[in-house]
Amino acid sequence: MEDPVRIEFFGEEVDSIRHFSLESQRSLWQIEEAKLYPAGERGFSSSLKAFSLFDYFPKDAVVFLDEPARLLEEAERVEAEFLNFFEANTEEEEKVELFSPQTLLTEIGERAFAAFSTLGTGLDSLVDVADARNLQKKRKQ
Repeated sequence: MEDPVRIEFFGEEVDSIRHFSLESQRSLWQIEEAKLYPAGERGFSSSLKAFSLFDYFPKDAVVFLDEPARLLEEAERVEAEFLNFFEANTEEEEKVELFSPQTLLTEIGERAFAAFSTLGTGLDSLVDVADARNLQKKRKQ
């Protein structure tokens, strides 16, 4: 197991990131960056609701997307990286439930959003998701 990481702040800025000894609590060495994965997504009871960032904003909040195609690519890369990390660092088989990029696209599609892109919209999948959700709503009425 890797040594744990301590992040020291100066106000709202990160002052240093260091590995430290669990036994002595003394800093071992400074590092430039650390990857932090959400502890709440290491598998949870199906009776618990997972929350996304969108749960903290009002339903009428406008979502701004800068380069949506790149955001989707990065979300898929981070999801794969997290799942690989999780599989490599757990001994028993646990169920991992994440907010997949597609789930987040669905949540965005249910809200007002604006997208900015220099090379076209990159919104094909997002528009398809939003259209599918609107069609489902119309069928229920």
